[in-house]
Amino acid sequence: MQNAAMNDRLSYRQLLLLAGLGVAFWALATLQIRLLPPSFSNSSWSGVIQFIASIPAGWLSVWITRRCAGLSRQQLAPGILVAGGVAMMIDGAVLNWAPQVYAPLEVTARLAAA
Repeated sequence: MQNAAMNDRLSYRQLLLLAGLGVAFWALATLQIRLLPPSFSNSSWSGVIQFIASIPAGWLSVWITRRCAGLSRQQLAPGILVAGGVAMMIDGAVLNWAPQVYAPLEVTARLAAA
């Protein structure tokens, strides 16, 4: 039983890959916010479409994370939490100390963060 639990733990290599994936996912989201700021700052249909498109994009990120880090079924939830946690920590730090990374206007950055 203890051996099975040890096999479910994330390896050091997997943790590094997951952290890298978190950085990559944050960078992709930042590019989207930076290149398409109107979709976050107005209530047009493009915002609705973008919100709906985030669902398959989220599933795609789970699939990419599982494949790239070689996660087993038991490692999937902890792996997603690591990658997502890294992305969220970067997001919080950038929003606090450098919101201009997301958009030239702070208002757009704050709306995109919401």
